[in-house]
Amino acid sequence: MKKIGLISLLPLIFLLPVLGFSQDQDAYKSLIKEAEAHYEAKTYQKSGETYAKAFVALGGKGYITDRYNAACSWALAGQSDSAFVQLIKISKGGYYTNYGHLTSDSDLNSLYEDPRWKEVLEERFMF
Repeated sequence: MKKIGLISLLPLIFLLPVLGFSQDQDAYKSLIKEAEAHYEAKTYQKSGETYAKAFVALGGKGYITDRYNAACSWALAGQSDSAFVQLIKISKGGYYTNYGHLTSDSDLNSLYEDPRWKEVLEERFMF
């Protein structure tokens, strides 16, 4: 009798992490949409904060484009430290490859004179 009970619980044991991940993904997507709406409304500080919540909801992970967009929001909000956290994450990961966009995006203008800007470019593009 106990064997049947345990066997019937096995699918549930394997399914729980998947269900949790799905909920994390749903929360992440919802928060990203909210962050994008704040960006469009030009409430950049709130946008950056909402992106940060999204990354937490996904266990500290985030898609490259979302991290890039978070960096833009933080830069426009005057929060260069937070912007560089995101840019350094994507540059060190080696996944961001659009040098032209990175160096011409007016959202990031406030970061160009910061010494960390060179670090971001050198880390990824090895000049």
